[in-house]
Amino acid sequence: MPVLDGAPADGSRGDGGLVDAGAGWCASHGTGHTFCEDFLTGVPDQLVEYAVNGAIAANTSDYESPPQSMAASVPMLAKGASAIAFASHDLSKATGTQFAVSAYFRGASCFPANGPQSGNTASVLAFNFTDSNYQIVVAVSPTSVELIEITADADGGNQKLQPQSVQSTGLLDTWQDWTLSVDGSALLKTATLTVGNETLFDKVNLKNAPPIVALQHPLVYLGLEVKNGGNDVWPACTIDVDDILIDVHAVAVAGAN
Repeated sequence: MPVLDGAPADGSRGDGGLVDAGAGWCASHGTGHTFCEDFLTGVPDQLVEYAVNGAIAANTSDYESPPQSMAASVPMLAKGASAIAFASHDLSKATGTQFAVSAYFRGASCFPANGPQSGNTASVLAFNFTDSNYQIVVAVSPTSVELIEITADADGGNQKLQPQSVQSTGLLDTWQDWTLSVDGSALLKTATLTVGNETLFDKVNLKNAPPIVALQHPLVYLGLEVKNGGNDVWPACTIDVDDILIDVHAVAVAGAN
């Protein structure tokens, strides 16, 4: 699971509100979204690369919309090794407590033949609410999807994980739209995760979210992180990402994405 400590590695910040105005997929979705990225003009384009022992590159042979997708790749990992290949967008300038990120993912051969051991998974999407020292991570294995809450002290230490899991297979075999929606309002906080037409988590309570204080201004991470804590060898792996929409609202909006 990610240990994401604030800004991306180069310290860059997004603008929190530019919508791609080109003639690609984003143009067909109008200008009513907080952020859109279709990699029409490059990779990672408006996103900021955050890679440790991993890499972000263009994939011009496999994409949801032309001319390319973003390939997040990690090498073969020995037991105890880890790698991150994320790209991020900063929502520090976007006002609201209702968040939705939608993106197409596809990946293959991302797990050892005998499956991940000791609960290891590959993380593909995360919200990092740095003001609250709180993260929400979506992680996958061959047979399940996990929604993981991570809390930490102000210095990043004393991390605590609160996972919720559902059984599901084959979600990364073909291009599918993954949408994570978070209600970060001051009282009850919830999350919903859909993949294609399947709702895996439906307004589940975020048990470790900070009480009273609203969740705001997250960093959004998309790509891949793998930590091999149990297998002898974890194979090299690539997750492709394409056609990203992010919406931030002050109140819940039906069908925002």
